[in-house]
Amino acid sequence: MTPPGDFLTGKDVGLVDCSLAPKLYHLDVAVGKFHPETHKKLTGDGNAYPGLNGYMESVFAQEAFKSTRYPAEVILWGWEEHRKATGEGKGCAV
Repeated sequence: MTPPGDFLTGKDVGLVDCSLAPKLYHLDVAVGKFHPETHKKLTGDGNAYPGLNGYMESVFAQEAFKSTRYPAEVILWGWEEHRKATGEGKGCAV
């Protein structure tokens, strides 16, 4: 049974939402940059995950999240450095 509301435990943001939001934000930013076709499938028109996208919109809209998240450029810089160090993105499976 799913609790009513926009968040995992109901109407109010909980600790699990605070833990999951940054991870989803990294996913959104990094997949958007490095795998745009996959990102389009996840978030574009007719996407197969409307519940996930609605949840992400709700949690990303929280003032506490907006005021503490890293800028997308910083996240991309970190993932680019990781990809350089591990050789990902050069024909390797990610």
